[in-house]
Amino acid sequence: MNAYSPQLVMFLSSLSDLPQLQLHSGYSVRSYQPGDDAAWNWIIKESFQKEYDFVKDISGKDPFKPERVLFVCHDCRPVATACA
Repeated sequence: MNAYSPQLVMFLSSLSDLPQLQLHSGYSVRSYQPGDDAAWNWIIKESFQKEYDFVKDISGKDPFKPERVLFVCHDCRPVATACA
């Protein structure tokens, strides 16, 4: 039995028809970079009023892939995050 159980599973048969991503001026999307741990912790705490630890809860897990942790940045500062 697999000990890892994702919180959310989404399925899309093809990614070829996705609309172009459009962000407001000053915003950008990028994947995880070394040192983003504190930003991720802050975003999650502010969003859910609960503390998590990026190393323990995300990067310390076997399925972790930096390119699957995304950040929306405003003027280069992470302000939102999503993991896939």
